[in-house]
Amino acid sequence: DVATASIGVAFDSELSVFNSSQDKKIKALLQTLQYIQNDRLAINKTEYIPSQTQLFLRIESSLLGISDSEKIILKEKVTNDISDIRKLMEQVITNRVTELERDLTTNIYNLIRGTVSVSTLTGNFSQSGGRLTGQKITVGNTLTINSGIIVSSMLSGKKLQITNANGNSIFIIDINNLQKLPDTKKQTLNPSLLMSINNSPLSSCANDKGRYKVLDFKSIQGQFSSIIPPKPPLGCVWDLSLVYTQGIIILKENSNSAGTSSIENKIIHFYAYPSPIIQGASFDIGIKYTGFINSGNFTIHIFDIFGQIHLEKEIDLNSIQGGHTTSTGKYRQLSINSSEFHHMSVGGYVMTLSYDGKVQKKSKIGVRPADK
Repeated sequence: DVATASIGVAFDSELSVFNSSQDKKIKALLQTLQYIQNDRLAINKTEYIPSQTQLFLRIESSLLGISDSEKIILKEKVTNDISDIRKLMEQVITNRVTELERDLTTNIYNLIRGTVSVSTLTGNFSQSGGRLTGQKITVGNTLTINSGIIVSSMLSGKKLQITNANGNSIFIIDINNLQKLPDTKKQTLNPSLLMSINNSPLSSCANDKGRYKVLDFKSIQGQFSSIIPPKPPLGCVWDLSLVYTQGIIILKENSNSAGTSSIENKIIHFYAYPSPIIQGASFDIGIKYTGFINSGNFTIHIFDIFGQIHLEKEIDLNSIQGGHTTSTGKYRQLSINSSEFHHMSVGGYVMTLSYDGKVQKKSKIGVRPADK
C-alpha cells in the first residue's frame, strides 16, 4: 500500500472559485432563480438537483415575482444551459471539501476533488479530479491530468501528461488570462477541435485576432478530450491546430463567413428538449429565429467530443408545421426519433445548425441514463 497524507479544506458550497465565463453566467442565472443565497448554493445533495421541468415550475410559481415576459426569457436561458446548470450544481456539492493527497514515497501531490488556486507548484503534481485554477500555473516538473478535469488558465512546466482515462479531460480557456503574442501568422483551421465553445464574448475580430499562449511545456504526452476556447466574435474562428506542438491558439478572420451574416444574425436560439436527453428516448429540437428566411434548407448535426457524427438531418425550416411567434421571434420545433441518433451513449455532445455548409449556431447537449 502507498503511504499517503490527506489534507481536507471545508468548502461548504462556496461559489466564488468558479470563475470561468460560463460559470459566472450560470451563477447569475441561479441567483435569479434564487438557488444561490449569500453566495452559497441552497442545495446540499446531488439528488436534490432540479430537472428542467422542476426549474420551469419554479419560474411559473409566484416565488420569483417576475412578469410573463421575464418568465419566457428565463425559460429560454434554462433550456439553453440546463446541462451546465446541473453540472455546476453537482460540482459545487461534490467539491464542498477539497481533498489533496500526498504520496509520502514519491512526494507527488494529487488533487482528488475540490478546487485549488495556485501559481507555482514545485516537483510533480497529479490531477484525478477537481479543478486547478490560477492566472498562470507553473509546474516544476510533471503535471499529470487523468480525467474529469477543467483547467481555465495558462499551464507551463517541464512535462504535461494527459492520460484522459475516462475521456472527459476538458481544457477550458479564459481569454483574459492569456498572453497575446505579436506574431499573427496564418495557420490552417482544424474545425474538429472547434466543436466545444463556451459563451464568454470577445469584443471584435479586428481588436482581438492574434495568437495566444495556452501551454508552455518541453514535452506533451496525450491530448485533452476537448478544448473549449472563448466564443469568437462574429467573423472570426479559432485555429487550435498548434496547441500541442507550439502551445498556442490563433484567433483569425473566417474566410468563409462572407455573405452569411443575413442568415446568422437571424438564428437566435438552437436547443434540444428535454435537456439532458434521456438515453434511448426520442426528443425535440427547437429553433428560434427572427425575420423572414427566404431559403429554409438547414442541416442539423450532433457530434461527440471526438468529432464523430451521431446525427445528420436536413430540414426545411419554412415547412416545419406548428410552432409559435412571440414579440422576440419565431419558434419551430421538430421531433427526433431515438433511432436517428446513432449510438446514443451517456455523455456530452455538440449540436450544430448549418446553412449552405456553414455552421450558424452551436449548442452543447447531454444524454443521461434512462430511469430504471
